[in-house]
Amino acid sequence: ETLIVGSFATENDKVPTAIELVRREWQRLASGDVTEGDVDAAKAFLKGALPLSLDGTSTMAGRLLAVQRLGLDIDHLTACNARVDAVTTDMVRALARRLMRPDDLTFAIAGDPSGM
Repeated sequence: ETLIVGSFATENDKVPTAIELVRREWQRLASGDVTEGDVDAAKAFLKGALPLSLDGTSTMAGRLLAVQRLGLDIDHLTACNARVDAVTTDMVRALARRLMRPDDLTFAIAGDPSGM
């Protein structure tokens, strides 16, 4: 089984709206409605996130330890952008159709949103 975990933070009165937005987006993805622009934006985010996540010695050491523990190649981090660039919109659509199951979506809520 595949487990996809996400999170969001909002004010209590906005929780139902946020949940509805997440459900709607999962439904859109599950239907294969993924544009080239969506994929390009995700790629840009991922390619920019890696260098920003390596903001200190302990963070870099932790990332390198994870690479070692997972048995990944020595060039895993330096080849990351090339792997991101190799992803196509068709690949994303196929994966989204397979993994995004809006009816199986479950939320754990902290706080005290009314009506939930």
